[in-house]
Amino acid sequence: ASGAKSDSGKLGWAFLQQGSYPITVDYFNPQGDPRLQVYVTPPTKGEEVFAPAQTLEGFASDSGQLSLIPGFVYFLKPNTKTIPNYNKLTPAGMFFTKAVDYPINRGSREFPGVPKREDWLGLRFYVKFSLGEQEAGTYKFRVVSDDAARLIVGKKIVVNTEGIGKLQDVSGSVALPAGSHEMFLDYMQATGPSALQLYITPPGGEEKIFAFQ
Repeated sequence: ASGAKSDSGKLGWAFLQQGSYPITVDYFNPQGDPRLQVYVTPPTKGEEVFAPAQTLEGFASDSGQLSLIPGFVYFLKPNTKTIPNYNKLTPAGMFFTKAVDYPINRGSREFPGVPKREDWLGLRFYVKFSLGEQEAGTYKFRVVSDDAARLIVGKKIVVNTEGIGKLQDVSGSVALPAGSHEMFLDYMQATGPSALQLYITPPGGEEKIFAFQ
């Protein structure tokens, strides 16, 4: 998990997949009135008091798999020229989406989940998925971005759109065997128009927006 301080406590984010997790809260109060409150913000709901007996929402009831794509938000320093290494930065926030589909003509320059922040921001979308034997093959990905974006599947950079101030449309392919795979889509917005769309073409299939159904 990663965290950031707030006026009334400390915030932290953790990406949880299906399963059970032990949670430990250590508390120490040397003096004054004791106070300890723990809140949780599930993927599809607002903040609420953490209740261990209550199931967190945001998972498909039939499969138990996460039905939304987590997006981590980073605030960047002005005049950042290239996509930073987000592994070394602390997220300023987090949101969830069903699809990576933010066209340049969408109206507001804000990204959902990132209100009142239009310039000098970064996003990282993380997806973990599994393929069966019949789904294995060469997948084509296409990224439309303004400004820069980088798509990494496994350990391979499939698409890399460096540059600031222009709309780019770049494609790449990767052979994926049956099994589990991880994918990161990193993005940075400097100033001006913004856009980010991820398309996927499965083996023998048609191109479509990458989305969780």
